[in-house]
Amino acid sequence: ETNPYIKRMADGVALFLASPENPIRKNTPELNVFSDFNYARSTAEQMDTLLWLFAHPDSPRQHDPEVLRRLLRRTHAYLDAINVHGPALSAGQLASFYDDFAIAPASIVFREFQSLYPGLIPANTNAEWDSAMTIAADNLWAAFRNRNASWVNTDVAIAVELFNFGRKTGRQELLDKAQYFIDDVLTSGRMFEDGAVGYIGTQNEAGGYQGTVASYVNRYYQMTEHPQALEILQKMEWYGPINGPMIDWWTSPSWKHAWNFISGSGQTGESTNGKNPYVRADMDASINAPASVSNWTGHQGSVAWYERGTTPLSRPDYTTFDRNIMGPRSWQGLWNYTGTLRAINDSESGHHTLMGCQIMETSPSFRVNASMMGIFPRIRVSSGPSRDTNGSFFEERHAWLTSKLTGDSTVTPSFSSLAASYKPHVFGSSTKGTEHNWTARQIWLNLPDRVIGLLDLAPNANLTAFEVQGAIRLGHGGTAYSSSKTIAATGAESWDYGDLSVKLHGHNYAAVTPEVYAFRSPNAPFTEITLRDQTDGATNTTARTYTAGSRWNFIAEIRPKATTSDVTVTEVADAPGLVGIEVQGPATDNRYRVLYNPGPGAVIHTPALDWGGPVRIHRSGTRFRPDWLPAPSGELPVETLTSGQPITIQPTAHVVLERIPPPDVGASILSPASETVTLSSTTQGLDLSASVTQTGGGPPVIAWSQLDGPGTVVFSNTGSLETRATFPQPGVYRLCVTATVDPSVATAERKVIVQPPADLTFRQGENDYQHTATFIRNDGTGNANAIWNSGARNQILVGFNSTGAMRSLFSYDLSSLPAAFPVQSARLDLWTSPEAGAGTVGSLTLHALDATPTEGSGSSTSDRNSGSGTGVTWIRRTDATENVNWLGPGGDFSGTTLSSVPGYAANITTEELKSFEGNADFLTTIESARATNTPLNLLLQSSNTSGTNFTRFHSDDSSTMEKRPLLTLGFSNNLLPSVDPGSAPDATVAEPAALTGTATGADTLSWQLVSGPGNASFSDSTSATPTVTFDRSGSYLLRFSATNPHGTVSAELVVEASHATAFAAWQELHWPGITDPDIIGPNADPDGDGLSNLAEFNAGTDPTDPQSGGPSIWT
Repeated sequence: ETNPYIKRMADGVALFLASPENPIRKNTPELNVFSDFNYARSTAEQMDTLLWLFAHPDSPRQHDPEVLRRLLRRTHAYLDAINVHGPALSAGQLASFYDDFAIAPASIVFREFQSLYPGLIPANTNAEWDSAMTIAADNLWAAFRNRNASWVNTDVAIAVELFNFGRKTGRQELLDKAQYFIDDVLTSGRMFEDGAVGYIGTQNEAGGYQGTVASYVNRYYQMTEHPQALEILQKMEWYGPINGPMIDWWTSPSWKHAWNFISGSGQTGESTNGKNPYVRADMDASINAPASVSNWTGHQGSVAWYERGTTPLSRPDYTTFDRNIMGPRSWQGLWNYTGTLRAINDSESGHHTLMGCQIMETSPSFRVNASMMGIFPRIRVSSGPSRDTNGSFFEERHAWLTSKLTGDSTVTPSFSSLAASYKPHVFGSSTKGTEHNWTARQIWLNLPDRVIGLLDLAPNANLTAFEVQGAIRLGHGGTAYSSSKTIAATGAESWDYGDLSVKLHGHNYAAVTPEVYAFRSPNAPFTEITLRDQTDGATNTTARTYTAGSRWNFIAEIRPKATTSDVTVTEVADAPGLVGIEVQGPATDNRYRVLYNPGPGAVIHTPALDWGGPVRIHRSGTRFRPDWLPAPSGELPVETLTSGQPITIQPTAHVVLERIPPPDVGASILSPASETVTLSSTTQGLDLSASVTQTGGGPPVIAWSQLDGPGTVVFSNTGSLETRATFPQPGVYRLCVTATVDPSVATAERKVIVQPPADLTFRQGENDYQHTATFIRNDGTGNANAIWNSGARNQILVGFNSTGAMRSLFSYDLSSLPAAFPVQSARLDLWTSPEAGAGTVGSLTLHALDATPTEGSGSSTSDRNSGSGTGVTWIRRTDATENVNWLGPGGDFSGTTLSSVPGYAANITTEELKSFEGNADFLTTIESARATNTPLNLLLQSSNTSGTNFTRFHSDDSSTMEKRPLLTLGFSNNLLPSVDPGSAPDATVAEPAALTGTATGADTLSWQLVSGPGNASFSDSTSATPTVTFDRSGSYLLRFSATNPHGTVSAELVVEASHATAFAAWQELHWPGITDPDIIGPNADPDGDGLSNLAEFNAGTDPTDPQSGGPSIWT
């Protein structure tokens, strides 16, 4: 298995070496080649990777001269810059070649190359090398000797550079300071429980900086093997998996919210934990892309950690409490939301937003389509407008960041909530701006496909401000960006932005206006839906007074555009001391109410709900975590609300009341697989198995039952998903399985036809059966043949003869059918006559005839008087005496087709079988005739409406009996296998006994032991005729099963096993000199008392005395 990190570097450096190399200019007092810290960073990253490729024994480019040339060219230029400009340049972040993310990787090359290859460095160059190392060590120590740990990403980079320069120059103080920066990551409490490292102070992690921290801690560990460095890397294991496939950068510290990516979650210390399958999936996704000239550096630190043989595992959709951000995180397909309530020290800048969400796209690649970057109420505290002269948002003129934040979240598998209060403070970048004596509150209910929030703002006294605003900030990029997005109104105060939809469910602001502001890139402005308390608010330059008790609020819903179901959201008005929202939907049964207590004292509240179902109470502080994450929560406790029950809500806490929808339960029968099956005999049992699907509720209660049938079905276990049914007598049975998850019930049914009769056939003259098979016609000049009767003709004609149609009629008496069995199949067979028809007959269709025709005795020839008045014609249904006409000439029949055959050439003399296989409507027609005790009446017609195209069939008067019309009715459907276990063999313990099972219609067979005093071993349990060996004497029940696609049937066999020596002696005692197995065999019963000889042997009774009551003692 190829190490993908080595492959990436090797493939990438090949492209890099193939690209032209520009010379690097000489540093002079006037020219600092590395004045641009970004150039210094990229050069140092190349140096670090080139050194690994040149020096490491696992590198396919080890000791490659071109790698060496490019490495030394960059290294000498970097050292030269330090020698020329280093003494006068103060070390620090962004300071040319002293930038920590440049000098740290460069320092590795400076120290390690000189140590590994001293002979490759000329003496004069070596002196310059040492000089630069000394200069850098002095300047770095001057910069950092008094530095306290702060910005974690630069702290760990500084640790790497101090170690390398301290090690080279022999300065222990640099080594100690380096270790201090590493150890502080753990001792400061910034190592969060789910793998993130806080950026500074008590802030959240900064999205995208995790990888930087891991990279430099990894470098430090590989140089020092410092155990605390390894501990940091190990604790970072779950950051990637829990974070999901994309960083939620709105939870970053407030002045870092714009440093976003649009793809990738930012790999961190996961590479050190490659045995974790979720980590491995993230690693593979990040490293398996093709190499390029820009993505080959920086992977050397991951090479040693790569774990071969770990199977990657993708995350499921999930909602969890994330201990990195202290709030809910959810990924549902491409939709992601997070909320943060991490407590930040009051001296620090607060959160930019509490909630955010994003929708991803997969084309042209997996990346952000659109994000809600922030949502908040705010006040404008400056006379200057919100928009700066450069078109950007003037953040320092507004107060909205959180200060003195209180509140909590609730996280369950299916939703989360968040409720919090805070005072807004002015944006001041990494420094906290002025706090204002207003109170903002947010209440959120987050469902799998949307987030819904109530946000309000109120002054705590009579205060002045220039404007009160609400803001929903939308974006599609920052540092990077995806395709351009613009906002589009979709209705009253509802909009689409990319693949996001936004809707206001209510507010008390005076105006709502979308605004577009310049952001980090000109190609990626952000759009803000701004709510204003004044219609002229945007241009107002005069401070206005806002009185205590006034309040501005809005309710917003943000969801993927693909979510089309709607919800109804209202503010809860009947809960004194509380603030909350009620949500109905998206499903009819979904109802939620979030009640938040922002006050200093507990509130006792009795909810007045009319939701028509049980209600569950979810209390804030609930922390669901799925079982694939560390510290899983397990099943959450269930607390239900009873009618009239008061709820105590503690200060800063909230509850979510959720109507518990009825469980969604489904039941299906797996075997038999077909809706109707046929069991050939009552001696066989039918295996039944079912499955249950459910959402919500407890374990299902299973019950098998009989809905109807002629006898009482016996189930081996009515309460199990798998059972066996036996049937006492032939007939049609309906079986049902019921799955109950109170109050929901699901059922599934099967029809079982047990021991049906054989197919029945109906043909004129067979077994003295009589039926009608004739035809009527409307041809002839002026349709003269419409009055001809054809009852005695040896042919029946169907089609069209020049001027009129010809149709065949059939009538069958079904009174002989067995009443207990519905017809399951029907087929009418007709044979063409040896006398040719004419032309090509069209498709022939069979229909139900509405009334019974009288056949008559006419010959349907040119002699119009032949059989005249004796039976059915085109006009009349009966004979002349009854004189009943068709309601419409040509026969009264249904338009529903019962069967059909395609058209064919009719002008042939060969006799061909045309079979009309009945469909479901044919069977319905048959059962209708049976129910009304009337004949089965049928009509056959063709699709021809012109020309001379007709066919001839043998009629019931044909002289060839076997070619007369034949109606076949079957009573079986989806025939199950048939099994017979055979006779019980004479079995002796420890000796194979031959089984003689037989089966028909089976794909697989199986013998198994049902019960017995010991074990039964089969030579081949899948054979019909294996041998079986028993290890103890006694009575064994064996089951022989057979399976085909319709299901599984089985029959049982009792086998008595005896000990050979003892039983033989017992036989000789009772029947001396007799060898007839019908008398002395173990399964024989010569005294007729119902007990086999083996049973009497085991019981100690006398096998020759049917009245023996006590044991027959023998020795």
